[in-house]
Amino acid sequence: MGYGLMNNSRFFQELDRDGNGRLDFNEFLTLFYIIKSRRPFCDGCEIFLKGLFFTCVKCHESRNDTFDLCSACYRGKRFIHRHAAILDVYTLLTHKRLMTMGGVGQPNLSPILNVDVLASTSTFIVLCHKDCS
Repeated sequence: MGYGLMNNSRFFQELDRDGNGRLDFNEFLTLFYIIKSRRPFCDGCEIFLKGLFFTCVKCHESRNDTFDLCSACYRGKRFIHRHAAILDVYTLLTHKRLMTMGGVGQPNLSPILNVDVLASTSTFIVLCHKDCS
């Protein structure tokens, strides 16, 4: 992640919580955390992603660079990407936890259904077959 996406007044204003036109110590610590933890920006509209966002499962698992979207870009389909399996980060973490645990306490349906992704929330279930790209 380069710093180019951070070089804009909108991002600075989000960091400058007290609106005094400069970054105070705690505001600078926030910027430092964002840089060091490699917090994502939307690959659709380039805003800083706070809270819920969506990420490409294949890119997340196979590359150092992820493909991330804000809710507005995901909902409005304002993006072009080569993979179809895009999940909200909470669902992705839930899926990873279940796979790490080997589905302890839950049936592991991935081999039966021949899927790369089996994730669910209270509102939807996402199934992406292995030929899905």
